[in-house]
Amino acid sequence: MKLKALLLTSCMLLQPSLANSQEVTAAVAASDPSLLVIEFGPKVQIFTEAQRLSVILQLLPNTADIYWPTAQLYNAKAPELAEVENSRQQLAEQLRLLTLRAADNALLSQQLMALRQQILSWRLAKPLHEIIRPASVETSVQFNPNIGPGHYVLSGARRSNAVTFLGLGGEFFAQYQGGAPAYQYLDALERNRLALPEYFYVARANMPLQTIPVASWNRSEQPLQPGDLVFVPLPDDVLSDYGETFNMQLLELVRYRVMP
Repeated sequence: MKLKALLLTSCMLLQPSLANSQEVTAAVAASDPSLLVIEFGPKVQIFTEAQRLSVILQLLPNTADIYWPTAQLYNAKAPELAEVENSRQQLAEQLRLLTLRAADNALLSQQLMALRQQILSWRLAKPLHEIIRPASVETSVQFNPNIGPGHYVLSGARRSNAVTFLGLGGEFFAQYQGGAPAYQYLDALERNRLALPEYFYVARANMPLQTIPVASWNRSEQPLQPGDLVFVPLPDDVLSDYGETFNMQLLELVRYRVMP
């Protein structure tokens, strides 16, 4: 069958005056389970049959500047996403209650509220373990998988000179320090008025979550990488009755966050 691919923009299917027209366009395309739908930034690429990753990458616009080690492919229609969304709403409710309890502490109350707003703003999808290396897709079947029908999101950005931290107060950025050990970023936490943790939890594209000890008594020399998302656990004295369960639940949610 001759390849059919349509590059859709919001103006082709919807009135320009409609709010969030790009999201609606993707939803309309994804309503047909026989189609392969790839979202990449503001564009939606639609195929009528399964395609090799190499074909998809060739037809996507503006990929020349992407820092591919941080690129990630997500399944936007994975069955478990309903459960993941329920977990997000549970975390948001717990943060709301913690904010009320912290009413006498203005800084802590603001930090909890900011974290709640942050996680509610995330787009959630299931990360797929497809390593995206455009230089290898034409020469290696391993790096050129066949992508079947479904609704997928490809995230990719230019190389970043920052490391993203997530904790009380939501997200903030620290300047990437080359091959410096992770514990050297603790100053950035102090500047953002965060309690110093014993561990960093690091999310990287196509990699399992990593635990890096950073306390003075257990620190390792393991470095962070540009584009890393580092979760800083909330301290026990903030979490009240929720304890470590809250941190683990939030850490699991981080895995499903579509990185910009």
